[in-house]
Amino acid sequence: MSNARKMNLAISRYLKQILAGHVQDSHIYALALLMTGLIRSKSANFEEMGRKSGHGSGSKSPSRVKRIHRFIKNKHISYESHFLPFIELVIASLALDEFRLSLDSSKVDRGCLILVIGLVYKQRVIPLAWLVYKGVKGHSRVEKQLKLLNQVLALLPKGAKVILTGDAEFDGTGVIEWLQPQPDWYHALRTAKNIIVQVANEPLGQALEALSPPPGQDKFLVGVLFTQQQVGPVNIAILWHEANQEHLYLVTDAQTLEQAHSLFQLGRAYLDRILEENWAIPVSFNLPDPRSFVHLVLV
Repeated sequence: MSNARKMNLAISRYLKQILAGHVQDSHIYALALLMTGLIRSKSANFEEMGRKSGHGSGSKSPSRVKRIHRFIKNKHISYESHFLPFIELVIASLALDEFRLSLDSSKVDRGCLILVIGLVYKQRVIPLAWLVYKGVKGHSRVEKQLKLLNQVLALLPKGAKVILTGDAEFDGTGVIEWLQPQPDWYHALRTAKNIIVQVANEPLGQALEALSPPPGQDKFLVGVLFTQQQVGPVNIAILWHEANQEHLYLVTDAQTLEQAHSLFQLGRAYLDRILEENWAIPVSFNLPDPRSFVHLVLV
């Protein structure tokens, strides 16, 4: 038996343990094809996933592609019924005291974007919650962002420390206002150089770029009122990015420049390297051995 077939069977057995009685057998079969094909091909292309799906009953690759495609398009496939059970098991098995989360959006086909909150774990990013919608990158609505944040908040253990990082798309006043009353959430979110802020003892607002230090230097602003809505006070870290020869701007609850830089690096360094090197996004991960349930480790 091929390694691909062994993987397909192992995934099928695991899916049945978790989903049997709640999800149709045909959905479990299709999901096993999708997972095997995705892991082995390291591609989201339907043809590649079908070819690498590891099914051994003699069905041709086009047939497997159709099954995967129908599964993806099926309106009865939902996050709550088909994916949430696994996410809950992953969170339980990791038993973390600190969760490093990354907020990101990416373009997908047909003019759509996917908005994702992922858990950064051992040089992997594990998606916890996501939304797909029609739109333009950099312009997701705050309602969508808050929906995902509330979804993840309900998933994580109460009292767990959370470090949230994200690009400038997620620096809106709604997200900042949501974060401020969360006692165990810490954040460092990219913001734009043209954002208007008001520094203490200054009567008028200024663009962050006007407050930047000379090239090569960093700066930390404390007690700033953020945007023209004057949300806050917040702190702003202005960091020099040597490779890009420009400043990065972070809105954060860190109390020092060093803390802000550390928070941002925790969530973004690995992702930045993936993008700079044009690496394929990893699709497999190792979980520590949980004691409460039988599990499958994908390698």
